[in-house]
Amino acid sequence: MENSRHQIKIGIVKYLNTKPLVYSIEKGEFTQLFIPYYDVPSVCARKLKEKEVDLALIPSIEYAHHQDLYIVPNISISSFNQVKSIILFVPKDKSLKSIRRIALDNSSRASVNLLKILCKKKFNIDPEFCFFPPAIPQIFAEGDAVLLIGDLALYYSDARYRQIDLGEEWSELTGLPFVYSFWVGRKRKVTREHISALLASKKEGMNNLHEIAKKISQGMAEKYLLNFSYLSENIHYNLGERELKGLEKYFQWADELNLIDHIPVIKFYDG
Repeated sequence: MENSRHQIKIGIVKYLNTKPLVYSIEKGEFTQLFIPYYDVPSVCARKLKEKEVDLALIPSIEYAHHQDLYIVPNISISSFNQVKSIILFVPKDKSLKSIRRIALDNSSRASVNLLKILCKKKFNIDPEFCFFPPAIPQIFAEGDAVLLIGDLALYYSDARYRQIDLGEEWSELTGLPFVYSFWVGRKRKVTREHISALLASKKEGMNNLHEIAKKISQGMAEKYLLNFSYLSENIHYNLGERELKGLEKYFQWADELNLIDHIPVIKFYDG
């Protein structure tokens, strides 16, 4: 079989936390298997839905909107306790109870719906939610509080705001990890060879977190320490029993709050 018949188009989220998962792919080790396309989580999900890519890292909530998709086993982007990159910024002169309007980074619906669940189940508030592109300072002019996602949330700080870490809030509420995203694709497009390559890329990436953090930090020592601690301590890359329990709880509450139409059946590719 020719190599081109093995190749599939894959959507990769362009955040720091995905780098360990695509480490080998970005080194060019699997060019015969993958043609990569980079975007934010919501666009990766759209491209998968519209069949512009065959496999993508998509927000976990997006899986509930598709019946014909399968999850690559043993790989996720998840957290238990602090995540550092899904942050609600609340002015220090305002109480959480006083928040009436939250400006949302429109990059990932998984994080947005996590916030909506926490507002109902933990914060006991019912704010208005408004979506905006993740641009600073514009988004901070649009709400009483602001949700930032990904690298923007990880690196942004402002002394006028306190930071509420949604990963930490979820784990405190449930005692479970939160699963933000995973690889999802169509049944006939993704082979065991592709899955083996993705698992190998994850393994190699996790063994090279220092190198990844160093490359992204561009010689800045403080940024390197932040990046390395984030990748090694805050982000988890497995999709085991505890992560699945967290995912099931997320789908249960999302369904209860009418954020999804139904609780999806979780289907995995054969490893």
